[in-house]
Amino acid sequence: MGSIITGYEHDIFVSYRHKDNRYDGWVTDFIQDLKRELEATMKDDLSIYFDENPIDGLLESHQVDQSLSRKLKCLIFIPVLSRTYCDPRSFAWNYEFLAFNRMVRKDPYGIDITVPSGNVSSRILPVRIHELEEEDYHMLEDKLESKLRAIDFIYQSPGVNRPLRRRDDDIIKGEDQSLYRDQINKLALSIKQIIRGIQKAVPAGDITGDEQKLKSSTKKSSKSFRIKILQQIPLFSRLNDDQLSEIAGGMEMLTVEEGEEVIKKGDPGSSMFVIIDGRVKVHDEDHVFSHMEGGDCFGEYTLIDEIERSATVTTTEATTLFKLEKEVFQEIAERNPDFLNAMLKVMVERLRKLDATQEKLASRHSEISEHNKEIEEQRILLENMHEIKKQTIKIVTDDLRNPLTSSLSIADLLKDELKEAHPDLLEHIEVISRGLKKMNEITLKLMELQNDQES
Repeated sequence: MGSIITGYEHDIFVSYRHKDNRYDGWVTDFIQDLKRELEATMKDDLSIYFDENPIDGLLESHQVDQSLSRKLKCLIFIPVLSRTYCDPRSFAWNYEFLAFNRMVRKDPYGIDITVPSGNVSSRILPVRIHELEEEDYHMLEDKLESKLRAIDFIYQSPGVNRPLRRRDDDIIKGEDQSLYRDQINKLALSIKQIIRGIQKAVPAGDITGDEQKLKSSTKKSSKSFRIKILQQIPLFSRLNDDQLSEIAGGMEMLTVEEGEEVIKKGDPGSSMFVIIDGRVKVHDEDHVFSHMEGGDCFGEYTLIDEIERSATVTTTEATTLFKLEKEVFQEIAERNPDFLNAMLKVMVERLRKLDATQEKLASRHSEISEHNKEIEEQRILLENMHEIKKQTIKIVTDDLRNPLTSSLSIADLLKDELKEAHPDLLEHIEVISRGLKKMNEITLKLMELQNDQES
């Protein structure tokens, strides 16, 4: 069964870590319940795709074919956010979430859909089954370019962090506990609103080139769009809408062609930049430190400190940016005393995180130092053992060489003397002579080994 919209493979794509389905089959049950709820909610039958392949880790040997790209061609993408989902090593994060996030922004309908109520909803509709760590929220919001708004399926109980299950609705709960049945219904209604919004929308492919450019330019220049971009920048994360609106009003939109320098290392810093679309490289001559793209920003600390640019930033394709001058920023700060307090809180938080990171690094450095100390002790021990071995070989060879040579000479003389006088003893002398020759050969080999090691 395909999509209700021509040109799409599925209506809904559910992305999840397979390890989140192994314990009690939560994802499988969730999919079945969602299908039943959608049947009772929608007049149209919707197709849902979720990968039942147990391969979960992202390996160097993986070859991701075009079939996955076709399957990702869907109207709504539902990532099941767990404690393990936001993992750069996972297949789901790399080849499903990030891939769809890039794909949908080039899709004719775009990522944001105006629903019948007049609100705007994203075609990425997260379902959260665990409380996430702070770094996971940062990863998600950085890629989504907006605050995370998820439909929660989390069991509420002190000291507990697990998915809300269908059978939990039969357990007596507190007032704060959501019902699984209600959350499934809420998700189905959200899907219905997005689908209706897509059905009523005009895809970008049906708009002329000039109309599309005008639409895109108008959206980027709007204050609401600028505020949405500013909300993703850590430095401004604690500012309220009024404060963000002030900054948005002072931003200038620039378009820079491919290969042009935006800032140059060593120049005085007097402005920050936010990339709207396009791509840049951060480099020092031929050495490239990193690449940045839509949603990333650079130069933000020059707004509060007079420092030179530490690197050059050059576009690698045509790039649209917002530019905020330091003078404009300072004027806004002077008019809004609470503005600096909010930013100060963010900086204090970042300093605390930096201190925590430094403590971890110091601890790690101590561990590495102890490990290196053990390695050095073992190296010295091996060198000492090697020296003892060399001395032992030298003593053995020096002490044996001369007596053996003399003994061999005496044995040869005895053989000549006893050949006629005592032929019955000749055989014994031969045995002694062969033994001495063998010992002499061993001594010669030891001397060769010593010479090889010294050279």
